[in-house]
Amino acid sequence: MKDRLYSLVPWNFQHIIPAISSTFTVVYPDAFVYKSLISGSSWDVRTDFGKSNTNFLGESITASINTWTAGNVPAFRVEPYILSNSEHLTRVTFELARVDFPNITYANISPTYENLTTKLLDRDDFGTPLNTNLKSVTGAVTSGESDELSKLKKIHEYVSSTLLWDGYYGVTASHSLRYVLNKEKGSSAEINMILIAMLRSAGLTADPVILSTRSNGSLNQNSAMLQQFDYLLAGVNAGGKFYLVDATDRLRPYNQLPFDCLNKAGRMISRTDSKFVDLKNDEKYYRSYNLNCTFDNSGNLTGEMVTRYSDISAYNIRKEIKLESEEGYLDDLKSASPNSEISEFRISNIENIDSMLVLSYNFKITDGAQNAGNEILINPYQLKTESINPFYSAERSFPIDFGCPERENFSMKFHIPEGYSIVEKPENVTISLGKDGGKFEFTCKESDNILEFEGNLNITRTLFDPSEYPEIQRFYLKVQKKQAEFIVLKKNVLIKSK
Repeated sequence: MKDRLYSLVPWNFQHIIPAISSTFTVVYPDAFVYKSLISGSSWDVRTDFGKSNTNFLGESITASINTWTAGNVPAFRVEPYILSNSEHLTRVTFELARVDFPNITYANISPTYENLTTKLLDRDDFGTPLNTNLKSVTGAVTSGESDELSKLKKIHEYVSSTLLWDGYYGVTASHSLRYVLNKEKGSSAEINMILIAMLRSAGLTADPVILSTRSNGSLNQNSAMLQQFDYLLAGVNAGGKFYLVDATDRLRPYNQLPFDCLNKAGRMISRTDSKFVDLKNDEKYYRSYNLNCTFDNSGNLTGEMVTRYSDISAYNIRKEIKLESEEGYLDDLKSASPNSEISEFRISNIENIDSMLVLSYNFKITDGAQNAGNEILINPYQLKTESINPFYSAERSFPIDFGCPERENFSMKFHIPEGYSIVEKPENVTISLGKDGGKFEFTCKESDNILEFEGNLNITRTLFDPSEYPEIQRFYLKVQKKQAEFIVLKKNVLIKSK
């Protein structure tokens, strides 16, 4: 009952099917004052606020009657590269701001950003656990380390490898930190509070940063509604640099946030320096493909593929391999390349999370070279499985949010078989995405019967307005068209001497 009075029940005006009309009416005593927040297409929602006399706990009181109505609401259509469904779904949410019974009681419930720090740090489930003394375990973990960055790495490694995240989000602790340490399992907030307490015990400056994850929606920086926060990180100063650190997964390095946390800004809670901070370190999405190949007399393309992953892409692959095993991952790879025979599959640096993850294998693509009369056509990008253009829809309603910069490198050394010559090859090109959005660079050169290709795709800007969608769509279509071009070879004709 207390939770329902505090936040009420949110109401969705929009669903996966169209709605002719959607109306939500809530009646509550006038003494309860609620904040309301409409997300999505707020301009489509009409509001009507009124008053009425009613009975509450045997007393005649004035009640607020608030009605929200939306008509002809279109079906919600999921689009690629959006922040989250909840961010754009048209809905209304509530939070109790204060309670004011005349001559009885008055209490401010919902904080402002000015007093949020004090309210949280005075709570037994927030400020109290952060002050837990963990010097004993911290001393054992950081023994022999003298500089701040080394201590940070050691403590992060210990917490992330010792404690198992139970899957629960939030910004408060349900148990004491010593209880969580003994159980070796806790919520994301409890695990990162232990991280903060240990960093403080090691002499580092560390404070909690609370935020709204991408899946939860954007943080409203004008209204401090507590229910909008669903995650807690550690903000740490080490070696003269500020880091945001999460310790819920041992597969993630100390300086890499979960992708779900890359959501604009969070609020650092500190007695002396509370402020909004950008939710990023230097996260990026990087992968590279390096091929060394040729084709045989039967038209089969053979060679070696070496794929390198770093940062978020490396974490994703390590996570997939952990869940499915190396054999399961190889099965997925084979399923994604049904025309390829894959052998001698190798993985390097699977456990070294600070290094690039390297996957390599030998391949044979049956009919990888297409015969066209006396010519042979080969597409260099046919082994690259992630080549689908995500921006295929004619229109776009929501901002395009990549979350972090992306970089993809594709290079190939193609050995031209003896007796063949090049008739046609892709031309060098640079395709730009606006002034600062990114670009695609492609080069092709020939030397000593080796044709070398290199394609670099860089997305440097992470957020685009829907009005920029046509430009993004044209950019990806041009890139996709370039990646579909062929090498054309022709068998040399030997002229017999008379």
